[in-house]
Amino acid sequence: MRFSWLSLQARLLIIKSISLAYRTVPFKKTFLSVAGHAAGAAYVAAHIARLGRLEAYRKGVAPETGLFRFALKYYSTYARIYLLSHLIYDDTGSLGSYVSVEGSDAVKRAMQEGRGVIILGCHYGPPVMMPVLRELCGIPVRVVTGERVHFNVTAALKPLLTPKMRYISPEEVFRAGKDTAKVIRHLHGGGALYILNDLNSSGPGVTAVDFLGRKINFSNFPFKASLKYSVPLFFTILRDDGPEHYNLEFIPFDDSLGVEGGLKSYMSLVASQIKTSPYKWTLGNDFSSWPEAAA
Repeated sequence: MRFSWLSLQARLLIIKSISLAYRTVPFKKTFLSVAGHAAGAAYVAAHIARLGRLEAYRKGVAPETGLFRFALKYYSTYARIYLLSHLIYDDTGSLGSYVSVEGSDAVKRAMQEGRGVIILGCHYGPPVMMPVLRELCGIPVRVVTGERVHFNVTAALKPLLTPKMRYISPEEVFRAGKDTAKVIRHLHGGGALYILNDLNSSGPGVTAVDFLGRKINFSNFPFKASLKYSVPLFFTILRDDGPEHYNLEFIPFDDSLGVEGGLKSYMSLVASQIKTSPYKWTLGNDFSSWPEAAA
């Protein structure tokens, strides 16, 4: 445990040092790219025997690229977007210079009418949706997530971070499958929920979807809740709009698709986004371990 703690502490200190250097150098984008490539190369070198876990993902999104080259670019991009995330969290006042938004007015209108809203996202690009939704879009969301969630900051780690950084706290999270009654009350009270729905699921309330060359079970809860309680549901897509800039688009769910059709439509949209830029889906590292859905 002590080694793990020191390792995590060291990583955070390195990230903080790089972000501080980023603010002082004139060639910011080049610096961030070089830092990301260095971190990615270091990871590949240290985990060369474990690169096979990317194989299923590589076959689904970039079969023409060799595994080593794919892994190097994937982990380099992974490092770069997490460095970028730290910079954004450190200065949420500059969110508009990193992310532009389309379609958020419809979400805010639904909330003003007291209807509640469900917003679907995916693990793509920098993990900064909470400050983007709250501070850039003005949508006070809470999160629904599975048991595998890892909170990004604890009291013990706070001294390593800057006072401006704002992470998700446990009090802001509903647990999928365990806090259903609280989730429904939150929606009935006009609240907004943010759900990352591109993580494989098990148990009741799942639908098998053809996704990146495999049949995977995903939760259909957001679509069932939307239709049962007449709560507007929105897809969100975070598209690349430049080297260090993203465009966030809110897309209303078409109720006529139903539960199964809605989930398949959303996951098709997610898959299309991932294939356009395969190195920015941060779950690619785990994809091969997901079980296939039963026939």
